Amino acid sequence: PRAAFGLVLQKLFPEVHPIGIHPQAFVHPTAQLAEDVHIYPGVWIGAHCTIGSGTIIFPNVVIYSFTSIGKRCRIHAGAVLGADGFAYEATSQGLQKIPQIGRLVIEDDVEIGANSCSDKAFLEQTVIGQNSKIDNLVQIAHNTTIGKRVRIASQVGIAGSAEIGDDVMLGGQVGVSDHASIGAKAQIAAKS
Repeated sequence: PRAAFGLVLQKLFPEVHPIGIHPQAFVHPTAQLAEDVHIYPGVWIGAHCTIGSGTIIFPNVVIYSFTSIGKRCRIHAGAVLGADGFAYEATSQGLQKIPQIGRLVIEDDVEIGANSCSDKAFLEQTVIGQNSKIDNLVQIAHNTTIGKRVRIASQVGIAGSAEIGDDVMLGGQVGVSDHASIGAKAQIAAKS
């Protein structure tokens, strides 16, 4: 019944978004955007990014170079996509930054909440799978793979190289350590 009610609400209160790129957005000349994207003011899109048909990018989103976003995605205000992963090595001269030269791939029908951060990979790619839904204030670290139809609640932190299977649900403030693997359909309660 709740899903049916959601469809009724969509019909009664349709969202209207201006098609095209707002003049106060920046899009690098090498970025490839579908003709029917919705790009709000304050958005910054870097070099060699791709954004699929019907995707909505809300105000003040930053999309670093080489990020790929699929069709019909919703990226909410203040999200940062494709920033460097947190990678440093201690040396006798102090902490040395390890360059992150991979990319971030967001598949079709993904929604990413406000002020969430998804990092690009160290060498290969960070992936957010098709139809996954990510709440506000979520951190997804470099080299993480998130499966399809995953639901992640607010304030979840996922460390580098974690693997999250299809249909997983992560409650609010769940912490996932680096290189952890969570199998398909797992449900992890809040603050675990």
